[in-house]
Amino acid sequence: MNETADRNEMKHPEERSMRICIDEAKNAAAQGAYALAAFVVVKDKILAVKHTSLHRTFDPTAHAELLASERLLLR
Repeated sequence: MNETADRNEMKHPEERSMRICIDEAKNAAAQGAYALAAFVVVKDKILAVKHTSLHRTFDPTAHAELLASERLLLR
């Protein structure tokens, strides 16, 4: 197998986490929200995932990264 094929078959260690975050963004878009999501991962464990909701709540602080952090802090 050549080097390019080897690289294409490698999986990024964070692929599972990124897929979950992308799915959260897609769900947000399906609800008419902005397709923006954020997550908090520690030692390969997802602790929080949220999408931006400022369009729905009219809260200027309702960005995905802030909401994910807030969810983590309120656990």
